[in-house]
Amino acid sequence: MTPNSDDLSRLERFLTDTEGQTKEDALAELTARGVSAADFKSRVAEAVRKGYQQQVKFAAQAARQKALERGRLRFGDLVGKSFTDLKAVFERIRVGEFGPGCQQAALARCRNLQNANPSEAELRSWLEDISTMDEQ
Repeated sequence: MTPNSDDLSRLERFLTDTEGQTKEDALAELTARGVSAADFKSRVAEAVRKGYQQQVKFAAQAARQKALERGRLRFGDLVGKSFTDLKAVFERIRVGEFGPGCQQAALARCRNLQNANPSEAELRSWLEDISTMDEQ
């Protein structure tokens, strides 16, 4: 059902003039005006939920972007680096040049290393992950 402009105007007037009404009074008024209170409540709840989800998504995207930018500042642009350059960055991390948090992550990676010769893609991915770490 698509509401017409009269329905929307009445709903807008109702929503802006509920001061002093109890929840029950407001729902009774909606019902008296031909609005299904249950449908109305569920649609409002859905709109609020979707809005909240969108805000959480935006916040996560912003945090991820900020972390990636911080990583670029920390290690340089990893996308443009050669495999040799990536290995050099890893070695600098391993010796502690980028702080103890990164160094511990590098040492843990060395301890857990299944493949002593990671591919360029694996090393680049690991460096991107470590670049987003908070500095310790």
